[in-house]
Amino acid sequence: MAGFDAGGIVEPLAYDFTAMAKPPHDIAGLANAKGTIREPTSLQVEKFLDTSRRDILRQRRELADQGLADTDGMTQDQILEAFAKIDPAAAAKRSAAARKRSAEILSALCSGEPSAATLLLLPHRIMLAFAEWLSGEVLSPEAAAGGGNGQVLSLPSRAAG
Repeated sequence: MAGFDAGGIVEPLAYDFTAMAKPPHDIAGLANAKGTIREPTSLQVEKFLDTSRRDILRQRRELADQGLADTDGMTQDQILEAFAKIDPAAAAKRSAAARKRSAEILSALCSGEPSAATLLLLPHRIMLAFAEWLSGEVLSPEAAAGGGNGQVLSLPSRAAG
């Protein structure tokens, strides 16, 4: 019977933003931005989920206060677009604040590596893709084949009697 090897259960949470330091992006602050994220604790995951949920709910309440009643199911980008239609002058400030909060929430999940400052250097689409990847890895990790010691049992079907 095979033993349990914790090192082979899930892939390491490795990230590499260094390509963004090269042309055409030329973001010098990302030249050394790569590493492996420490496995988040249950408390970090719980706090990430709670903080993310509360941030979206707060933004939805603010939209409702501005007169937009149907905010259920809106993504953060849709919320920011709605705010831009209501108050175009405040849209850039609100978007920057939301991006900063997102970077802080993600960095906290990562035990500070990458830092919120590093995440804020990322282009919008790259930061969104990183957030989606990280959320997927943390919330629904793919178990590695042969990582555990479970056994698959073949049970006879009811039709077999």
